[in-house]
Amino acid sequence: MRGSRRRRAGQHRAREAQYNGPGGGPGSSVGSEFSGQQGSNAARLEALGLRESESPSNPDLNAAFGFVLSGDFKSAKSSAQKAAEAARAGGQDPIVQQAGLVWRVANAFEQTTAAMADKRYDAAKNHAAEAGSGARALLALGGLDATDVDHSIQSAGQAWTLAKKAADKAAAEQTGREVPIVDQHQLPHDRNWAFCGVATLIMMLRANGINQGSSTGELNGLADRVYYTGKGTSGADMAGVLRERGLKDSTYTTTGGKGALLQSLDKGQPVPFGVMSVQGVVTKLEGGSSHRYSGRRVGDSHTRQFRGSGHWVLVVRYEGKPEAPTAFYVNDPDLGGELRCTPAQLDDMGMGNGNYYMVHQ
Repeated sequence: MRGSRRRRAGQHRAREAQYNGPGGGPGSSVGSEFSGQQGSNAARLEALGLRESESPSNPDLNAAFGFVLSGDFKSAKSSAQKAAEAARAGGQDPIVQQAGLVWRVANAFEQTTAAMADKRYDAAKNHAAEAGSGARALLALGGLDATDVDHSIQSAGQAWTLAKKAADKAAAEQTGREVPIVDQHQLPHDRNWAFCGVATLIMMLRANGINQGSSTGELNGLADRVYYTGKGTSGADMAGVLRERGLKDSTYTTTGGKGALLQSLDKGQPVPFGVMSVQGVVTKLEGGSSHRYSGRRVGDSHTRQFRGSGHWVLVVRYEGKPEAPTAFYVNDPDLGGELRCTPAQLDDMGMGNGNYYMVHQ
């Protein structure tokens, strides 16, 4: 038994190391979103639709929970499912309840890990909270080693805290990021009126610290790669240039949606965006004024329809939560400024969510 406890303690340390973020550690406090049900065990279980039992004990479930502590979530889920099937066949409802909770905790930790890897920090917080809620229900039911279950609750709290800090950091970086504005009509080229895609590509490169010049010769070189006279800028070729310059995950699509766009923005990457119109409120102007729209001022509404091959802009950031953004900010090279657009306006500009022409990461 002592050897088993030492093994479990080592497994817990492995889980703790995986989820320890800055300021984390056993017993570290978490936000109110993770506080869970308070009060008696019966009240907690009732809130989850469960009932109190006589602390059923099952060696298979203890083994399954050991997999949770070691981070082998697939084995934990498989073992819990087998224990549930055996208990159901034997009419052991309390064991079935326990097995369902073990599966739930393992799945929530697995989803937390995947969300963190994808930098979906709000989703990671939700999954970590789910893991903690399930573990607290297991503690209330009894039957499993209370120290092990408590360790899993602490790990869930650490995961939640780490995800929150990562989300806060990403939001701060996104909010504070300055993406340079390029006014296509100020470019020293006789085709600057058609170089919206070239200007958008220059903004994207400069946003990533890649010094793309804008002399006539440099513009010719870039235009030779992406611009087709009478047709406009190729999104696929734009993505190819970005991959060559170090943005290896750049992908062009004509069937994009908000999900992929938001994922790129959450990674700190602007998104070249093909539109048939622009609309929004002016929030910034390069040099304080627009070369083409001399009467535009910060705070003005701005709308323009484009024909033919359309127009390219750069989506630079958004406001609100990923699951419910409230506004998007767009660098428009035709305006030579930044626009604040509602989600509905962005959909209209991009011909509808699911029909976005864009280069995402």
